[in-house]
Amino acid sequence: LSLFHNAVLPRPEQQKRPALTFSEFLKVFSTFFSQPSIIPIVIYILIFRLGDALMLKMAQLFLLDPIQKGGLGISTADVGLIYGTVGTVALLVGGVFGGWVVSKYGLRKCLMPTAIVQNSAILLYWIMAIVKPPVLGVCVLNAYEQFSYGLGVAAYTVFLLSTVRPEYKAAHYATATCLMALGVFVPSYISGYLQTWLGYQNFFLLSFLASVPGIIVIFFLPLTKEVENPA
Repeated sequence: LSLFHNAVLPRPEQQKRPALTFSEFLKVFSTFFSQPSIIPIVIYILIFRLGDALMLKMAQLFLLDPIQKGGLGISTADVGLIYGTVGTVALLVGGVFGGWVVSKYGLRKCLMPTAIVQNSAILLYWIMAIVKPPVLGVCVLNAYEQFSYGLGVAAYTVFLLSTVRPEYKAAHYATATCLMALGVFVPSYISGYLQTWLGYQNFFLLSFLASVPGIIVIFFLPLTKEVENPA
């Protein structure tokens, strides 16, 4: 892929820029937080992936843990196939499909539906914790969850791109992704403690409920802005 990209990707002219002073750096940073509706934007970036961050950290452990501990007792080899092969393919397909859907219909029409599809799929793990399906059923449900995750994150990423100003694309996108990483890191850190305290069933239900505020915030986002030249 590296050789292919080296051969076919466009090569824009490189413009040498003088090193930023500290005051210029602060100016670039502050322009991100001075845009309209910045409060709901920041809240959305921080909390939208809260439910996924909780669930994904425990998903593979849930598949591996014995039934006596609330897990599904699936072998390591089968988990590798379910999560590492079928799930990865479904994730890639969902991401590509999500990008196509957003490019065709626009972010404004797609952000809410894709968010609902992505976060409602968390309930599949809650259902699996109750029903304890066979390996084939787990494979199908996990593939759908991964597809939904790819679909939702594709739209979420396009929204991050919509928050940048043309003159500060890289810096603003870096700021947005840092906020995203913070929103994922904190729930990931506490996920193990919550699962131990609640058990898998209640933990996955909590993960879904934690995703609901991120969906609600979408109503307050400025979605009239289109993404221009996201590269």
